[in-house]
Amino acid sequence: MESCIQKRNCADCGHEFVAYDILWDARPVIQQQRCEQCVGAIERAKHAAEKTERIKKQKLAFHAACPPLYRDTEPARLHPKFRESVQHWQYGPRGLGLVGIAGIGKTRAAYWLLKRMVALDQSVLATNATTFAKLCIDQFSDDKESKWAAVRTLEAIRRIDLWLLDDLGKQRMTERGEVELHAILEHRTAYKRPIIWTSNSTSEVLRAKFSEERTEPIMRRLTDFTDIISV
Repeated sequence: MESCIQKRNCADCGHEFVAYDILWDARPVIQQQRCEQCVGAIERAKHAAEKTERIKKQKLAFHAACPPLYRDTEPARLHPKFRESVQHWQYGPRGLGLVGIAGIGKTRAAYWLLKRMVALDQSVLATNATTFAKLCIDQFSDDKESKWAAVRTLEAIRRIDLWLLDDLGKQRMTERGEVELHAILEHRTAYKRPIIWTSNSTSEVLRAKFSEERTEPIMRRLTDFTDIISV
């Protein structure tokens, strides 16, 4: 192979430029058809299109995880402790627990965190405690559609980059729900996949929502693998 330098008119702008061609046995195998300015313009357009597509996918992913009510949360309106903890949280094995009375923005703060992570290309999934309890029941349903939908969702909860469990402790969990929650917490912590959770309950009240047999295993994983912010 050898190179050949010659002048040629750009295929896009028509201006004359110096082209560097590659020859094989005196025959051109690679011919430069565009000037550097036009090549640069094509690359910039390509990168812009890729960025637009990436932002579109991120928005769709966030909308799939987040109910409409929480999509446009203004960080300035969040409680300062929640806002600061969410703003500075970095993806890693340690999750985040947001605890406090109803109406102070725990759920909004949690979804704002999910929005941040989606923008960093992390996959996210959110369920509230009531939905999670139903999934635990439906995975054993006689209705095949309900059963496999629940099985797929619970498997996604195990493997997703970031899982939000909202309103933990809102209701007392069934034995089936406790078993599933413990298994998921064990799996996610073992594979260093963080959990974000919110609760209105203090640790004492939350403990009372679980059976004596599983209180300590569940609470230990919540406290040992998440930073808990209480307001």
